[in-house]
Amino acid sequence: SDLGLIVKDGLVYSHSGLLYIPMGGTIRAALLQEVHDAPVGGHLGREKTYARLTAHVYWNGIYADVADYVKSCVSCAQSKARNHIAASMLRPLPIPSRR
Repeated sequence: SDLGLIVKDGLVYSHSGLLYIPMGGTIRAALLQEVHDAPVGGHLGREKTYARLTAHVYWNGIYADVADYVKSCVSCAQSKARNHIAASMLRPLPIPSRR
């Protein structure tokens, strides 16, 4: 096709073999949730979520959608706030005057 997409077994793929996800429905949101909110190894931020997702699927505007999803994640925001508070409480130890 002119768009660089291939139809195979009723599904649409990019030339590199990524499954193309069309607009509409809830498939994109479900994929974002599945990849970002995974119980094991989830909530890894924008870049790692994007890398995991684009290893298998593609759609126009996928990077912006991942960025928006991660930015709206309550769990990530709470974790970031906890880490910031903990870091602000750190104080350097005094330098000892002798061994």
